[in-house]
Amino acid sequence: MASLAVRIFVCVIVGLCLAMDAAACRYSVREVGFVDLDAAPYQVYLHLPDSLDAGTAAALRRAAQIELLNTPVVIAEENGTGPMARAIVTHAVPPGGVLIVSPEDQKTTLAPPDGVDPESYYRDRFQALIASETRSAIIDALDAFCQVLLIEGPEATANAVARTSAEAAIAEITANMDKMDKPVARTAELLTLAPEDQAREATLLWSLGLRPADITGPRIAILFGRARRLGGVLHGDKVTVPELVRVMALAGTSCECGLERKWMQGPMILMRWDRGLQQRVADHLGFDPESPTVKTEISQILAKGGSGPNAGRRLNTMLAYTEHRGDAGEAFAEGEAFIEDVPLGDGPIMAASAETPVAPAEDALAQGTVAPVAVPPSDARLVENETPAVRRGVFGLTWAAVAVIVVVNAALLLIIVFRSRRA
Repeated sequence: MASLAVRIFVCVIVGLCLAMDAAACRYSVREVGFVDLDAAPYQVYLHLPDSLDAGTAAALRRAAQIELLNTPVVIAEENGTGPMARAIVTHAVPPGGVLIVSPEDQKTTLAPPDGVDPESYYRDRFQALIASETRSAIIDALDAFCQVLLIEGPEATANAVARTSAEAAIAEITANMDKMDKPVARTAELLTLAPEDQAREATLLWSLGLRPADITGPRIAILFGRARRLGGVLHGDKVTVPELVRVMALAGTSCECGLERKWMQGPMILMRWDRGLQQRVADHLGFDPESPTVKTEISQILAKGGSGPNAGRRLNTMLAYTEHRGDAGEAFAEGEAFIEDVPLGDGPIMAASAETPVAPAEDALAQGTVAPVAVPPSDARLVENETPAVRRGVFGLTWAAVAVIVVVNAALLLIIVFRSRRA
């Protein structure tokens, strides 16, 4: 009887471990990135004080509701007495103007020049706010492992070096795709934003925490899932093959690899996400990322935290990269996690006037006057043989539950053995 009890105990534990392993591997970081769990999307505040004429207010509401449909935007109204009243004053948003706030608290404004029809103006501006040629290319590459966006600087030589590093990193990812927790048929896609195109892509740059005037050298943003930024924007001596591979490879790991939630749910770029695109992504993934069941499941997984430091060690071993503790490594060790530091702006950012009109098809951001606020650094730490933002010594509630079950089974086993001996 004791022998039978031991066999039952072993079978129960093995079954539990297999079940936990299957649960841990259900979604990858990349797949989690397609699920929208953002608690802080983009905010669009319509400045509609009581003194504004009803026609203008109605036109602004209509333009926002129509053009910003199916985007990561929450539309709110501010009459001068609400929570954003001070920001409206600080950024000199006139009555009938708009204040736009990113998930990282960057602020920019829109306001029609005198004599311009407000509804037509805002329809043009809102369309430019959510769509552009580069964002269309990103959407076309959503089924890729990730998108590597090279934002070129003014010097051709530096751009060529950055491109070579990006291509080498993509080749390394491609060669090791079968070793990923969740391999993807289409490898990482390299996209390029040339200097001459950056003015018309100013909204995209703003979504990444940049402005055209900041691009003094090549920068690289890694996008994954629902066009989310993975980590920060890389620049300078951080644009190296090891660092690019390290960040890119995170997209292919299990969502319980220990990566911080803020990385798996990084800020999305501002773009439209309609039903057609949603269906295309669902067909590609094999599950609907908008499903309440999927959202609940992933929320629970992310709430547990990481599964320990071994994920980072295994990832580095898989990619055959050793730790490089140059400036970039020190930045990670200090918790900067490649987040771009940009200055705080003082005044109106996108506001247009009669003297400085903006072309109808362009965002006023193209003037290069966007002033994003500083993005707070990550609290991630890089320890030896671990990837960025992998937590140390965290087993999570899942393994705690397994431990409890093991203890209970052990106690039951002891009782069975004790009774069998007495018999």
